[in-house]
Amino acid sequence: MKKTKENAFNNIFKVLKKGSIPSDESLKKIPSFMFCRYLGGHQYTIRAANTINMYYNQIPVDVQYKIVNQAFAGKGIYPQMIKNKPEDKTLDILCKHYKINRELAKEYKQFISDEQLDKLKDLYTVRG
Repeated sequence: MKKTKENAFNNIFKVLKKGSIPSDESLKKIPSFMFCRYLGGHQYTIRAANTINMYYNQIPVDVQYKIVNQAFAGKGIYPQMIKNKPEDKTLDILCKHYKINRELAKEYKQFISDEQLDKLKDLYTVRG
């Protein structure tokens, strides 16, 4: 079983999973404003975020998370976090070679043949 590092985001994701709630100690590690900021990113949960923001000092932290868990957990509101795609070094090479910005390099890339791109990559690839 893969052991995940316990951090604020993992705890927030646990709150939004049906039937799963982090321990009280873990919940106290998540600042209320961070939780509300995350909830404020979706049209269905922004009202809950606003309510928690208004009454954050009157509602205990564990109760805030339990309310959100009961209201939204398992609804599939939030997609999984998208990991960054590996960067295409071709644009960097075009920018360096032609001394242009990335937007212009995207346009250049459409008109340059694969053979020319390979030559430029060979030119700027550091051989060890």
